[in-house]
Amino acid sequence: MQLSKLRILAISLICAFISTTSFAQDEEPIYKTTENDFQFRAGWNISKSLSRKFNVEWDQEFRIKDNLGTFDRMYTEIGGSYTVLDWLKLQAKYTYILINHDGKPKTNYERYWESRHRGAFGFTLYYKTYSNWRFSLRELGQFTTYEKEHGGYKLYDEGEKANPKWVLKSRLKAEYAFRHIPLTPFISVELINTLNAPSASITRDVVSEDGTQVIPVTTKYAGNEYFENIRTAIGAEYRFDRRSSIEIYYRFDYEFNKDINIGEKSGEFKDLTEETSYINIIGATYKFRF
Repeated sequence: MQLSKLRILAISLICAFISTTSFAQDEEPIYKTTENDFQFRAGWNISKSLSRKFNVEWDQEFRIKDNLGTFDRMYTEIGGSYTVLDWLKLQAKYTYILINHDGKPKTNYERYWESRHRGAFGFTLYYKTYSNWRFSLRELGQFTTYEKEHGGYKLYDEGEKANPKWVLKSRLKAEYAFRHIPLTPFISVELINTLNAPSASITRDVVSEDGTQVIPVTTKYAGNEYFENIRTAIGAEYRFDRRSSIEIYYRFDYEFNKDINIGEKSGEFKDLTEETSYINIIGATYKFRF
């Protein structure tokens, strides 16, 4: 009888130890950061109609971040569009991106410039009313390739970032063209959905409710698709003449990113930072048509 009591006590202590250990490990490996920023963007758009339906464009844009204190990046974009019908246009483009990065532990806190390459293709649907309103829905599939190493430094682990990264961009836009004023105000909202985010999960041993067995339970923290950006914009385009115009806009970006951290020695998922950004943007684009 005494031996049975000792066995029960020993089993209880072991289960309590496992439960305590499991509880300590259940602490979520998630950190949260919030950023507010004011940015300025300026550039130009030069387009040429090669035929009644085919058009080519060159876009150049420069961005300033950190409340107008730091040069952020430069975009050089070349693309083309083909008007299938009055209400349907097909688009494809290539973008070269040069980014000014802050120092990171992986780069020994040295600032560096990173080159990225981006391709996009999709279509735009148009609907024009008799009251000078025009509505459009643009759907773009986009992929971006990143540098894995720079200056001898490894920038990220393959499990931390998809390369190439695929996103789906959906933008709804409304424009109004005044009859006697060369001004076209607009408003738009755009959703960006990442399609191939890396998976991040942890498997823990959890004691069953009756304390008789240990069950492996996998918790998933990231992976597949999620909405990473909501962009709302309001602005206007002023036409100087038939060929040239300028577009001025204000845009608010709500960005949500899941930054995965992989252990350098273990190669396994370590923790995840949910980065939320609220970005106010003022921009201007000069447009010229041949």
